[in-house]
Amino acid sequence: MWMGGSPPLGYRPRNRTLLIDQQEAELVRSIFRRYLEIGSVHALARQLSEEGVRSRSWTTSKGEARGGAILSRGKLFYLLRNRIYVGEIRHRDKTYPGLHEAILDRETFDAVQSILDQKIRRRKTATVESAPLIGLLFDAAGYRMSPVHSRGRSGKRYRYYNSTPLQSGQPTDASSRRIPAEPIEELLLDRFRAWSGEANAGWERFVPLVKRIDVHPRAVVATFKPRANTRWREQIAIRDEVDATADGMLRVTIASAVRTRGGRRSVMTDTANRPRPDRTLITALRSAHRILGEHGIDVLSRTPGLGEARGIDDPWSRKIIRLAFLAPDIQHAIMIGRRPAGLTVADLTSGDFPLDWDAQRVAIGG
Repeated sequence: MWMGGSPPLGYRPRNRTLLIDQQEAELVRSIFRRYLEIGSVHALARQLSEEGVRSRSWTTSKGEARGGAILSRGKLFYLLRNRIYVGEIRHRDKTYPGLHEAILDRETFDAVQSILDQKIRRRKTATVESAPLIGLLFDAAGYRMSPVHSRGRSGKRYRYYNSTPLQSGQPTDASSRRIPAEPIEELLLDRFRAWSGEANAGWERFVPLVKRIDVHPRAVVATFKPRANTRWREQIAIRDEVDATADGMLRVTIASAVRTRGGRRSVMTDTANRPRPDRTLITALRSAHRILGEHGIDVLSRTPGLGEARGIDDPWSRKIIRLAFLAPDIQHAIMIGRRPAGLTVADLTSGDFPLDWDAQRVAIGG
């Protein structure tokens, strides 16, 4: 018996039961067949999206358009697991024979379940090194985040942690999303080593001490089990906020955020107000002054114009010397590690970056 709600793709509701929609039912059968051929929900979702396949669309009684969305990976996982397609109805943790007609034969459905189960078993046996934060990471809304990966056109593998709503294809907001795996893993491992004084220790040393890690838009909060308290608390307090919970846990707040640099490369940057020297930027700034000095131009004793450097023929040198014409306070901020987060050499040497000092300060938010 159908108890109401939005019916699954392939069926239409009628009098407490479900009737097969033949056109949609054929799409469902095609999805199951193609999954058996491909063996990858990610690849299947990509193919269906490229072919323009969408979910059912309809208009509510209030005249609002619904549906018509791409079949995301989460929706496909749900569809491929749905026992309604073999004539069954699930209620809580149990499954019962339904009154509706099956769309799929049992052999096809079971073959798909076998492949999906094998993939789950492989994921569960993933080592700590491949997904060290598995089971520990939660988003700002409190949903667990699970490790996933995708591949770019070049075949490069990208790892992420996805919130539960995103995995299951449910609506999600800015606090429930995917985050790149490497930036947050690098940030936390660096912190754990600094707090413990064990510079070469790996995840196997720290994971048993962690209760959970919550990722917020501007902070990462790590909660540790009681046995980490006495050894780490003093070192943690040097860099981060730390306090004890009522049940004896140690809670550490790391001011940080995920930022994107160039394409799909992301980094987890520290947003706390403390010096963070950028060695690449500092080296480039020193190179700019050195190159000008080699051409008899001293920007420390006076303020020459960029036109005086026209005798420099090397394209890279002509580009990098723009750093020497930054406002003095900006150069000082770079040298002491107080430059704005995310500011790069490419940003400052771009032909679009202004030469006027006041305009420079405005451009970097100073």
